[in-house]
Amino acid sequence: MHVVMQIPPTKPKKANGLLVRPQHEVRVPTTPRTRMNLQEQQSARSALYGLLLAGDASVATFDIVVLMVQDDAQAAAFRAEVERGVAAGQYPRQSQYRFVPDRPSKCGNGGAIIASLAALTAEFGDAALDSMKVLLLPCGGYSQRLPQYGPRGKIFAPVPFSLGPERPHPCTMLDLKLMGYLDIVPALPAGSCFVAWSDVLVFFDARGVDFSGEGFTVFGHEGSMAYGAAHAVMVLEPADASAAFGPGVARRSATYPCRHFFEKASPETLRRAGAVLPPSAEGGNEVVLVDSDFLFDRRTARLLVEFLEKHGPFKVGEDIDAGSDMQMACTQPFEQGPAAAATAAAAVAEQGTGEKLQQFLRAHSVGMHTAVLLPSTFYHIGTMPEYLQFYAAGIPELGGGAQVFNAVAPTAARRITACGLLHSILEEGAAVGAGAVVEYSRLGAGAAVGGGSIVSNTTIASGQRLPDNTFINTLATRPFDGGPECYVTQILNLKLDDVKCKDPATQNFCGVPIATAVARLGLSNSDVWADDAPHDLWNAALFPACGSAAESSAMALHLFQAAAGDAAATATLGSTLRDQPRYSMRGTFDVKCMSRDDDDRRMLQSDIAASVFYSAPSTPVPVGILWGGVVLAMSLWRRCT
Repeated sequence: MHVVMQIPPTKPKKANGLLVRPQHEVRVPTTPRTRMNLQEQQSARSALYGLLLAGDASVATFDIVVLMVQDDAQAAAFRAEVERGVAAGQYPRQSQYRFVPDRPSKCGNGGAIIASLAALTAEFGDAALDSMKVLLLPCGGYSQRLPQYGPRGKIFAPVPFSLGPERPHPCTMLDLKLMGYLDIVPALPAGSCFVAWSDVLVFFDARGVDFSGEGFTVFGHEGSMAYGAAHAVMVLEPADASAAFGPGVARRSATYPCRHFFEKASPETLRRAGAVLPPSAEGGNEVVLVDSDFLFDRRTARLLVEFLEKHGPFKVGEDIDAGSDMQMACTQPFEQGPAAAATAAAAVAEQGTGEKLQQFLRAHSVGMHTAVLLPSTFYHIGTMPEYLQFYAAGIPELGGGAQVFNAVAPTAARRITACGLLHSILEEGAAVGAGAVVEYSRLGAGAAVGGGSIVSNTTIASGQRLPDNTFINTLATRPFDGGPECYVTQILNLKLDDVKCKDPATQNFCGVPIATAVARLGLSNSDVWADDAPHDLWNAALFPACGSAAESSAMALHLFQAAAGDAAATATLGSTLRDQPRYSMRGTFDVKCMSRDDDDRRMLQSDIAASVFYSAPSTPVPVGILWGGVVLAMSLWRRCT
């Protein structure tokens, strides 16, 4: 049995607006049980979430949940998705959901956060927001590094975890965001805003963390120097670093003032700034404090809206970053040498919006704190390699399972090894190679998926084989001319094709130079690219529209083989590609038909549930106990029979 309670608010001591670091007792270092503790914590949060979905008013949650989206079309699609989920009891009814487009586009995650705050202020007013707790979810964008989630949004990506027999299908990232912070909501000050990235899963023990610091409070986790140099790193005061990480001290979560904040700094700079943490009991490589989600108080939210009123509206292309333009500005500057100082001086002289925001926050003495989470783990699932790494093996804090809500025939079950299966059907003799992930898909009898591949929303017909390290994704489309709904299947070589590559000379498609692939497919440059479009894979109209999902995926496999130089596949295609409507990966955003995709998924769900090869999962049964006005969530592991 494991018990977790919603953490009540605390009243910390402060000095000049900054939190005074807590005292620590000496105890043994972290044990191998740490990961199990995090799993138990998450299991208890899922129990709290079950109570919330059941309408238990004693479970506190966010008053407003804001999905920060790319444009009006994505806002409408996300709104429909959430409204369906709320009506079906999938998402909590207690929160109000808002969908705020990034206007103007490309103003960065910081600009999108400010625009969302302004939209909330216009709708609710300052007085109402002073008492509300807001969850902000940046989830727009094209998701080029994980393209199967571009049209629908990464926030609705499936996760290898379910809530049991009552909701056996995979939870979404939105589910994990709504359940993952339930235990800290009571501890958040009224009026605060919590920002949770939609492609990151965070697991933590927040007992001991103080969320009442003025300004920003950023989650901090132990990370390698290599990871930190490519992301954001926070630096504590030396005494605080020793108190949190020194040999023999209690490794527990706590909040400290943040001395420095770096974005993609070199290892040399991080070492000189004192970012390397004291050696842990395990010793080994250099460890730094890396960031994830963050919180800011009501005063800071008001200041950000005030800045927009004074300096907005933001121009298209102004990249305002939450890290470098907001959080870094609230810490002590670090002298990085003459060259860096000259670059900083030039930036100030240009007075871009980001530089103006930095000066504005400094002028108003906005504070910056680090919530050091011990223990904690986090998973960035924003790229195809990361997705394969974590989904094929399962995420330990979610129970470690990699197969959720499937109907797998017995002979197929013997042909799947170390792979992820989510919401899919595998008929007799189907096979999935090691390290692959199959989601929302159907594999016909004898169909085979190569190792290290991603199959999403796709039908692989009987006897067809997908090569190793292949990405394939099918989506429904509705043409501009009002024609019938069609299906477009995108296919890539996971190892060699880079959707974000902008250099035609080094761009590949299906593992060969894109110019070679285009010629082998019997197409010309004018067939593939519009006059004003970059000649890259993202904008290449290579993927034909077909009348059915099965026909579309079969066509994509022929296209893949032909581009790679298979003469038989080229003969099979003939002039089909030239004669059919084709779309680029970017172009599918303009013709996507989410309602048809939703219908197809509901049909797949019904077919799985009705299959003789489907068996309901065993699950922990949550029990809620009301004690002194605080909900305790207990996870009692029972096998449901």
